[in-house]
Amino acid sequence: MNDLKSKIGEMRLRDLFIPGTHDSGSYRPNFDPLLRESLVTKYALTQDDDIRGQLMHGVRYLDIRVGYYRNSPDLFFIYHGITKQRPLQEVINQVRDFVYETNEIIIFGLKEFPVGFGKGLGVHRLLVSYLRDQFQDLIAHPSLTWRASLRDIWARRQNVFLAYDHEAMVEEFPDVLFGSVEQRWGNKQTWAQLETYLRNINDFDVSRFSSRPVSDMAELTPETWDVILDKTGGLRKMADNVNWRISQLYRNELGTNANIVSADFIRGTTLVETAIEYNARKIYM
Repeated sequence: MNDLKSKIGEMRLRDLFIPGTHDSGSYRPNFDPLLRESLVTKYALTQDDDIRGQLMHGVRYLDIRVGYYRNSPDLFFIYHGITKQRPLQEVINQVRDFVYETNEIIIFGLKEFPVGFGKGLGVHRLLVSYLRDQFQDLIAHPSLTWRASLRDIWARRQNVFLAYDHEAMVEEFPDVLFGSVEQRWGNKQTWAQLETYLRNINDFDVSRFSSRPVSDMAELTPETWDVILDKTGGLRKMADNVNWRISQLYRNELGTNANIVSADFIRGTTLVETAIEYNARKIYM
């Protein structure tokens, strides 16, 4: 975004094509799937790059699933389902350093809270306080609203949008949290099913009249028995089978009205290049 700063300053985040990653924190540093792949890693890991690598590649929406681990020095971890991944502190450090270095705008989308949160709000409050302490002056103040122009965001140098998928917490922390990004997830197992779903949600998209960002979750999802029996060969293989098709679909047809598009193993797509191309075009629309 920053490279086009002088040209896209009047646009909102909802107006842009924004590359995102699905389960952004599900990676292992220096992981070689040819040497270390197991049934667990096949279905738990969704990205090759760490967070900094994803951001350097051009990702600007992070899909963050946080779990709480009371008996650990690090209380908060990234989870994919019930599998524990990276410490949240590691993820925050990489986002924070990147934003300080680049002045880029990042949507930090928190959702699901799969482990340790229970039905109460106590752990949520602990997490929000932790996020506030960690990001401090980088947090975009919700008074900006999702309707803010990029120019207004850059002027404040508050570049991290904490989009929190829990309405009660958003109401309790109006100085910290934005409402969540809408995720359009099809739970599809084949390309034919996923393509039909992605076309339908874009053809009949009433959300484009809203300022709230929306993410097309452009990835396949295995069913439980697919994982147990390893019928699909893992998420990496599933992504390899569809990422080039996703790239073509958004480059050739769906890119005009797309907002956020999130994928597994995003380096196997051309979504970043497509986003740059479409955002440049929008200057003249």
